Amino acid sequence: MPELYLLRHGECHFSPEGDIFDPGLTLKGQEQAEALSSHYELVICSPLTRARQTLEHSNITYDKLIICPEAREVRNNDKRNYLPEENQHIELEQDFIKRCLKLKRKVLEYTEVYKTVLVISHCMTLFYLTALDETGDIHANGINLEHGQLVKVQTRDIFQKPN
Repeated sequence: MPELYLLRHGECHFSPEGDIFDPGLTLKGQEQAEALSSHYELVICSPLTRARQTLEHSNITYDKLIICPEAREVRNNDKRNYLPEENQHIELEQDFIKRCLKLKRKVLEYTEVYKTVLVISHCMTLFYLTALDETGDIHANGINLEHGQLVKVQTRDIFQKPN
């Protein structure tokens, strides 16, 4: 049976004014990342800086890395969730759900090929990834991870089909 791990990025810089695009990790976030170590056949990582830096500062090794746009955080009014060169359109919840379902299907396909898979992503994306059934309805309580928190999940729990 494949092993699937979910990791929320380390703590990132925050501005109460919300004027920082795609911030990097704080010193605490770097320390959270440095505490992580293991080997995975596949790492799927959000393209946002805080997720990529979590991997870079960690002691995680891997055979293959995929930077996956579907793994990024929801595009909302928070500039942290946008790359500086991006159009700042707000993602509707139904579009975010569709993107999370696409990510869910990709992860399921990868767990059929790779024995150990790590997804490095963000709070809301990981929550929806674990809470949505294949129809886009919430079937269970999603996982809420702290910054730098890594959990092992069962694919049968994450990818259960609706009854």
